[in-house]
Amino acid sequence: MVKKSVARELNQKNLAYFSKVLEDVEHFAFFGTMLGLERDGDVIEGDDDIDFYVPMRERSRLITLLLKHGVSIDCEEWPNNTPYFLQARREIAGNEVLADFYLFEDIGNGLLADRWNFYGQVAHPDMVLHVPSKLVYPLQKREFFGHQVSLPHETRALCEFLYGRTWKQRLQKGTAYRTTIWRNKPLVVVGKFSYVRYKILKALKKIRRRLVSAFTA
Repeated sequence: MVKKSVARELNQKNLAYFSKVLEDVEHFAFFGTMLGLERDGDVIEGDDDIDFYVPMRERSRLITLLLKHGVSIDCEEWPNNTPYFLQARREIAGNEVLADFYLFEDIGNGLLADRWNFYGQVAHPDMVLHVPSKLVYPLQKREFFGHQVSLPHETRALCEFLYGRTWKQRLQKGTAYRTTIWRNKPLVVVGKFSYVRYKILKALKKIRRRLVSAFTA
């Protein structure tokens, strides 16, 4: 999935459009879209898409509704052909805009499981993102640029959960900070040596995975 930056006003219109279309489907803004709305009161300038969480049980209804409204979804294309993720495409004034839908499931014990999350490594149990449901429900509606947008209940706490204590700072992903998943939680490494620490964590995760496989074989 190759993406490119999108003008802020296009992502604003895209967020408003899907928020209206999905009124009867459980959904809420998440990841970078939620971060921008909470931190900046707007979508992030130059972001490449808008992000939603939708329960996995709503997948078929979501697809039917989007296709009914003329939104393009290739359900034969990877990863749209998995249960965990959908990418929708539409045009605004000749510009292609994207909406990513992360399909989660309630696994009990107060946790929502997102297998796609940051990395799409759905085959690895330790890469499943566990989101505390108490931070999500009950959902809330807030107005942005004249439109109602569905958001989790505790957006500030979720921003810190996903992006660390520096979530209020405008840091460049992949250079100023990197995110990995450790024991099903996001682990954000920030600063000058973030790449080195990130590589060490990745190596530790591989070792841990091999040890778990050896003891459970």
